[in-house]
Amino acid sequence: MMKFNRVIRSRYPCSVREFAGGIPAAIFLVCICFVYAQSQMRPRLAVLPITGDDDESVAEALRSLALGDPALGAELIDQDLTLAAAAGSGLMGNLNLSLGQARSLGGSLGADFYLLGKLVNSRRASIELRDENFYFESMAGIFLVDSRSGRLLLFQLVRARGQEQGEVVPLLREKLALEWPAFSVAIKLELDKRREAIDGPPMRVSEVELTDADLTGQAGNLPVFYQRLKPDYTAEAELAGITGSVELEAVFRDDGRIDDISVVRWAGFGLDESAVATLKRLQFKPAERDGKKLTIRGLVRYNFNRPRAQEPVKPSQKSEEAERLKRSLQRILTTPGRIPDKPQSF
Repeated sequence: MMKFNRVIRSRYPCSVREFAGGIPAAIFLVCICFVYAQSQMRPRLAVLPITGDDDESVAEALRSLALGDPALGAELIDQDLTLAAAAGSGLMGNLNLSLGQARSLGGSLGADFYLLGKLVNSRRASIELRDENFYFESMAGIFLVDSRSGRLLLFQLVRARGQEQGEVVPLLREKLALEWPAFSVAIKLELDKRREAIDGPPMRVSEVELTDADLTGQAGNLPVFYQRLKPDYTAEAELAGITGSVELEAVFRDDGRIDDISVVRWAGFGLDESAVATLKRLQFKPAERDGKKLTIRGLVRYNFNRPRAQEPVKPSQKSEEAERLKRSLQRILTTPGRIPDKPQSF
């Protein structure tokens, strides 16, 4: 009997009582691991200052919406830390970021995702309202950025208007609340993609890319475009006073197709979509090397600037133009049978 007990103790160096006493400690350890795992699954979100949001009403509304979203369960990064990190990155207030800059900013913030944007408050002439000649409008363009890739996951333009300035801000907060589920869904979809990327097979990479040799080689190595198309400058960008560049990376196939388009520098306010739509319309002669057509990957940049406002025509200029037109018509009428074959240049 004693021998049996000694054998048992030699194999399992604890008594039944000791083993039972260790169960609570094991359960406690499991709970700690579970809580840690849960915390690691919570997305870390930073809300940067919104350009033009002087009283921080829009930024505060976004923070409240993120904290009040139990389905998202985001961990909000401290605002003071966010301000210090953004200022240190040198990218504070920049809304025209490349993927590298966006990743750098996200790394400085220590966030999985972050929000930034621009608020424009204006007083506009009314066409619809008959009682008042003017109305007030607030327009907020909000960017949701993935820190890991630098991609712009979502851009939402939220607008509110009213006859009094004081009633516009509450209306804008209400509309932000209506749009928030789109941001929440975008974050959760990106998290799901990350899990699939870990568990699933690696993504297939295009087998042919544009190399330095192609860029510095003969012109015949590169695609030749048949036309030069200019993307539309959107009304939303005009209202917000946006200028910037949109850069697109795309694959130019040997059969004349353009696909696999990705935005590598984004600007929001509909300019990204305008650039992509324009790129899809391009027609080109495929790149060649030694007489063989190539499929290559290249970078296309579109610059967007606000259209210049036309200067008002002075009354004196109008009268001079009228006189020139009158003299031209008189010359035509005094020459019987003459039909101008092209418009006259004055």
